[in-house]
Amino acid sequence: MAVLTGAGISAESGIPTFRGAGGLWRKYRSENLATPEAFARDPELIWEWYDWRRSVIATAEPNAGHRALAELERRATHFTLVTQNVDGLHDRAGSRRLLKVHGDIWSLRCTACKREWQDLRPSLPELPPLCACGKMGRPGVVWFGEALSGGRARRGSFSGRGHVGGGLSGGGAGAACQVGGRQGGGDQRRGNAGFSPSGCFLARVRGRGLASTGRVTYNSLHD
Repeated sequence: MAVLTGAGISAESGIPTFRGAGGLWRKYRSENLATPEAFARDPELIWEWYDWRRSVIATAEPNAGHRALAELERRATHFTLVTQNVDGLHDRAGSRRLLKVHGDIWSLRCTACKREWQDLRPSLPELPPLCACGKMGRPGVVWFGEALSGGRARRGSFSGRGHVGGGLSGGGAGAACQVGGRQGGGDQRRGNAGFSPSGCFLARVRGRGLASTGRVTYNSLHD
């Protein structure tokens, strides 16, 4: 079973979406804040943006949808949760078989030696943060125009064989998607490695269980 979630599942936790009503990309231009070129032009501005996002996310809690998926993982023999979200709420809800195709806002990566490290503080004391080697760190997320890192792309790809289980949705739009494939709502024109941040799902569901909880429902899971 594979389940794909997007920004819609975290909206109920109070985290702003990107393209939905009131979404971040309706207020800000993505090319000014979420591209390698923007970071190269003004890393301090980009880090102020991500530091603000970290502070917003730090006040949020996993909702019923996150918790339901963690419970489904515990019940399912074969289960993978693929998320476009970088907020870490799936981790905090207890999900462990998790692929983060757009990275993790709580991770940082050195622009020189490529070392990655985690920093869970809501606000970083120094912007831009520095790696142990003395060079500048960047957010550990996938920006517009970037491909998924090799490991994420290989592990995050699946064919979508099987069928979509009735009643299972991972967030806003509820459209079936394929990670790293040709289907999906992604902005391919910009070369983005992912798809529309509005939630979508793809699942092969076996067995029954769990009542409807939040936006993730299991009321009609079937073989």
